[in-house]
Amino acid sequence: MGRPTDDERFLSLVPVDGSTISNRSLREHLGWPDEKYERVRDQLVERGLVVRGPGPGGTVRRADTQQASEDDEQDDAETHAALSRQEKKFLSLIPEDGSTINNRVLREQLGWNDEKYAQVRDQLVERGLVVRGPGPGGTVRRADTQQASEDDEQDDAETHAALSRQEKKFLSLIPEDGSTINNRVLREQLGWNDEKYEQVRDQLVERGLVVRGPGPGGTVRRADTEQTSEDDEQDDAETHAALSRQAKKLLSLIPEDGSTINNRVLREQLGWNDEKYEQVRDQLVERGLVVRGPGPGGTVRRADTEQTSEDDDQDDAEIHAALSRQAKKFLSLIPEDGSTINNRVLREQLGWNDEKYEQVRDQLVERGLVVRGPGPGGTVRRADTEQTSEDDEQDAESNAALSRQENMPSGRGRGTGIYRAEGAKPPPISAATPKPPPVSAVTPKPPPVSAATPKPPPVSAATPKPPPVSAATPKPRVEHDTRHRPDERAAPKRPIKIFIAYVQSDELLKKDLLEHLRPLEKSKLIEIWHDHMITPGEDWKGVLHQRLQEADIIIFLISPIFINSDYCNGDEMETALARHKSGEAVVVPVILRPCLWQLDRVLGRLRALPKDDMPVTKWSDRDDAFANIAHGIYDTVQKLLLKL
Repeated sequence: MGRPTDDERFLSLVPVDGSTISNRSLREHLGWPDEKYERVRDQLVERGLVVRGPGPGGTVRRADTQQASEDDEQDDAETHAALSRQEKKFLSLIPEDGSTINNRVLREQLGWNDEKYAQVRDQLVERGLVVRGPGPGGTVRRADTQQASEDDEQDDAETHAALSRQEKKFLSLIPEDGSTINNRVLREQLGWNDEKYEQVRDQLVERGLVVRGPGPGGTVRRADTEQTSEDDEQDDAETHAALSRQAKKLLSLIPEDGSTINNRVLREQLGWNDEKYEQVRDQLVERGLVVRGPGPGGTVRRADTEQTSEDDDQDDAEIHAALSRQAKKFLSLIPEDGSTINNRVLREQLGWNDEKYEQVRDQLVERGLVVRGPGPGGTVRRADTEQTSEDDEQDAESNAALSRQENMPSGRGRGTGIYRAEGAKPPPISAATPKPPPVSAVTPKPPPVSAATPKPPPVSAATPKPPPVSAATPKPRVEHDTRHRPDERAAPKRPIKIFIAYVQSDELLKKDLLEHLRPLEKSKLIEIWHDHMITPGEDWKGVLHQRLQEADIIIFLISPIFINSDYCNGDEMETALARHKSGEAVVVPVILRPCLWQLDRVLGRLRALPKDDMPVTKWSDRDDAFANIAHGIYDTVQKLLLKL
């Protein structure tokens, strides 16, 4: 069967039910440049096979439908007369149902800077095709809807009078339903430092557009809701009186519903060392704002919940009495639901060598806090679960027949360099091998020594005589054993370098992914880089290009905005895909949100994560989605480590 012609490819993508398809969508599906697309389309129009229709950017449909080609062509000419390509692209992204779209969202989808966006938008406003609307940052809608342009412009002028670009950006991220947003969360979304954030926030508070609210770290909300700023400010002052910035930051990460959070988890989220964390935490405990709780490594919760700090502290003292910091760290990583964890996995998470790991584990076993279990490499679980250590020991006995590679007892057999063939009998080296009887008349004297019969070594108690080598008893081979148990693999020569590309709107999902990849980072298996790691003053384009060239794995966080961004259609994407094609790197698409990524002529051919190409936002539990992604990346890392 011959290769389809350009005309056949074009027609195959035009709906057969008479509905229209946008020129932009069809051109992207085909992957053609504008010139080629318009040439083929116009040929099909002249042949009467395709009819052009109206709309932003124009549409096409099959000619054998009930619509009239003449009317469509006339509408198209009237609507799009003298429209530039940029104006058509702008219009194609505005909803056709009359609803509005935020300027910031539309600008990000187009991938334009502020100046270019404002210029094209204002041209369309002057032509009467687009109407500007009110709201933080402003909105736009099509002009052929029922809303009145005059009312929209008036509201926009009244709401945003004298607002700077930074203030509009700040307002655009505050919920419009009257709910609050935490200062820390909002500051991270804006990517500002504390000084800049507080300056813009305070300006909006003075103008009466924003109201500050109480809570750890403070909150903000729009001023046109039912809450009163007086009550909010009073609560804020009472709750945070004399609290340092570090104390506020720690409080902001503790759940407000009364549940506890593990000290280790909280310390990692803050990025503090043990001394700094314990100092700030203890200050909050002394002020009665935080209560310490029991559990491996300890927990903290807010003091205004129903639990009592006396009971918590008493339990904490009983459970952690005399436990070292290393023992607490070990316990904190063992599941609390009674399930087991493999020794190798746990040792990698801790980043310890074999000797240190086994020493701490055995101490906890002796104290009755940890129970060792069977399986290749062995497992551990908490001792306070329903399983019994007798069952574990019985399982251990049934696994005694495992090979040295699968299950070697702690501290034995290392460095022997002995490899035995299957079925080979080991040479007798103990009292279990009886001493041969003394030479007597009953025992015939061995034949005289000759060149054909080598003389055996003298028989003594110290050196038992080995049995004669025969076909039934093959001689064991002595070789250097280069095999390792699964939990005794050598450390990698270097971490696998991972480059993550994403758009700002997916920042929170990116952070969730980083949390699930952190165990691989702690194990020194990977080294992650993304654009938030660029320091002020650096040539960000140069740094980005360098990191992209050095990466072993390039992860694209796929969403509709990413697909439409300049990055996805720019030099960086081409560089990444070229390195993937040459085998210098591996490109891994990670699907965050539903979009038509499969239609991309290159990305669509790559294996994506999570499994079954199901977007992360479609999973009932996003942790399951990110865990699946982390496993997939781990598999890729293991393959690359073998090539180092």
